[in-house]
Amino acid sequence: MRRTWNAFCDALTLLTILPCPRFASLPPGAADLGHSTCFFPLVGAVVGALLVAVDAAAGRFFTTPARSALVLAAAVYVNGGLHLDGLADTCDGLFSHKDRERVLEIMRDSRIGAHGATALALTLLLEFAFLCEAAGPLRPYVLFFFPVVGRQAMVPAISLHGYARSGPGLGRGYALQAGWPEVGRSLLLTGLLFICAYWLWPGLRQGFVPVLLAATGALLAAGLFARAVAARLGGLTGDVYGAVNQAAELVFLLVAAAYR
Repeated sequence: MRRTWNAFCDALTLLTILPCPRFASLPPGAADLGHSTCFFPLVGAVVGALLVAVDAAAGRFFTTPARSALVLAAAVYVNGGLHLDGLADTCDGLFSHKDRERVLEIMRDSRIGAHGATALALTLLLEFAFLCEAAGPLRPYVLFFFPVVGRQAMVPAISLHGYARSGPGLGRGYALQAGWPEVGRSLLLTGLLFICAYWLWPGLRQGFVPVLLAATGALLAAGLFARAVAARLGGLTGDVYGAVNQAAELVFLLVAAAYR
């Protein structure tokens, strides 16, 4: 039980700025890092709950565009901009059209280039637009589940494609220890979150199919993106994991907004 809690804390502190007290008697190990990927969807649920709360509070004072801007700002803040940073670095590298080693070198550079800046601007603009479109009765469910789906999409990317760098990196310990069991457990946890929401959140029942379709489309799109990048680089990196997260969230919001 203590190892399970520590694994959840590893996931929470990796993906957010939120604190999580670990059991000091159990120091983190490489195996714990791999196991922690199972809890990525649960971390998404924590983030989603915070976004629903922010939207509900903002709804007392602001219209949908302002609420959407505050929700988006909260989503970026709570993960410290980690996934957007990964997206920017990934786009800088991939759109440089250089060889594999040069692409990885560009992605390691902390400075943002034109491609990365463009990707950030377009992603934030599209997410804001789709959040504004999701203004009907499904809005709280969309806000809750898009972080869940984004974190879920990262698990197969980490577990199944290997690590592209030979040296150290933020995602290396996770990639070396995670595998199909972690993918299965995370999908089971995501499924349980959907089932619990269906039974405990009555309003979701009318829009369950659109939300489920959005989740399915997002995971498929993110999986194809991860596979394409892995074929180009011979594996993935921590930056690409962040880009996969952003791709999944964007597709989820797009499909959900279409069903408003």
